[in-house]
Amino acid sequence: MKWIGTWKNQYGSTLEITHDSDNKIAGTFMTALRDSSFYGRKQPVAGVHNETLYQFRFRSLEPGGRRDRVLHRSPGGRQA
Repeated sequence: MKWIGTWKNQYGSTLEITHDSDNKIAGTFMTALRDSSFYGRKQPVAGVHNETLYQFRFRSLEPGGRRDRVLHRSPGGRQA
């Protein structure tokens, strides 16, 4: 399964995966939550997958926003 595409979660945040090669994925994440330190700015993401599920992490690039996020996903999500 190729993971290239765009997904939205129940809050309206968007994950866009633009690269999928050798079980590695990369793209961007944009939160819809206004109280987030990186609201309104796409954040780079990178991760791995094993065909049926993936895990990736990203770090806010904003000053003072150096919090790591780890997200997991399995098939069945809502593709935008």
